Amino acid sequence: MLHMPDDINLGVLELQILWLLGKQPQHGYSLMARLKALKKTEVKQGTLYPTMARLVRKGLAKSRREGSRIIYSLTPKGRRVLKANAAEMVRMLAGIIGDFYCKPKLCGRRGERECSG
Repeated sequence: MLHMPDDINLGVLELQILWLLGKQPQHGYSLMARLKALKKTEVKQGTLYPTMARLVRKGLAKSRREGSRIIYSLTPKGRRVLKANAAEMVRMLAGIIGDFYCKPKLCGRRGERECSG
């Protein structure tokens, strides 16, 4: 989990949900389908809906009823927290990628790195 302004700790799933909601308001089934495409694993209702309730409770998302569906959307606070978390995630992943996928070259210019996938 990342620690962000406003004392909001978010996990990867929460970040992905906020990112998707930032693109457009969505109902739960739509979120599950899009998350499955992103994660290559299924996010179950028993995981998604408690996570959505937490995001709403924290003021990062809001919900409204449209017929039988509940539509979730990103709040201004959610957008700020998403932006801060994204910057933190980029810094963290850059370090991980640097450590695990790039190694210093044995020859060549000093400080060059050789990357492999």
